[in-house]
Amino acid sequence: MNRKPSYQIADDLPLILWQCGFNSTELSWRTDNAPRPGDASAPDGSLHAFMDQNGRLKTVLDPHETFRKSYLEMHETYTQYRLKSIILKHHLASLAFQTPSLTINPTASSSPSATTAPPRSRTVFTPLGAGTTARTSTYIPLLSRKFGELPETLNARWAAGRGQQRMQRREDNQEEGNRLREINLRIKAEAHKEAKRLAEESDIGGSRTSNDATL
Repeated sequence: MNRKPSYQIADDLPLILWQCGFNSTELSWRTDNAPRPGDASAPDGSLHAFMDQNGRLKTVLDPHETFRKSYLEMHETYTQYRLKSIILKHHLASLAFQTPSLTINPTASSSPSATTAPPRSRTVFTPLGAGTTARTSTYIPLLSRKFGELPETLNARWAAGRGQQRMQRREDNQEEGNRLREINLRIKAEAHKEAKRLAEESDIGGSRTSNDATL
């Protein structure tokens, strides 16, 4: 089967990406903003910033403060959702005692004052996960539903529309990106040159001090 039947996507809330792997020889991971071997000092000599291997200026952050910020943000979200769930659970329990009673009376047609039950609903509820459901009047088996278009047709339509616009934006930004990269590489080279010059001056100054002390 090369075409997808029409169906509603299940809720993604219960889905969690737990583990994935990448080739370590192709990627250089950074878990924090600490300087790495090969990084250059900032052009102004600041101890709180450095130039990474791509020539980008990075700010050195305290790992403890970064962890604290992430933990507090996650804890805040957890607390908010937990309070909402407690309140909604209380409301659901209260609504259970407020369910209206339905009385079926066969003489309802002759007695307008009799209480009758509404007609039974024929709505079909299809669970989609995370408490959500799809409501339909009748359930149609998956393979009996209308099929979508071929992937080639969808890809060609995307390439002629949004895909073409995205490629045009990428081409427009390519020249600006190359220019910024050249500037960053030049800054990095100048930083290396300046660091080398300062190191040589420091060595010369140390040698002069040693000679003066000998004399």
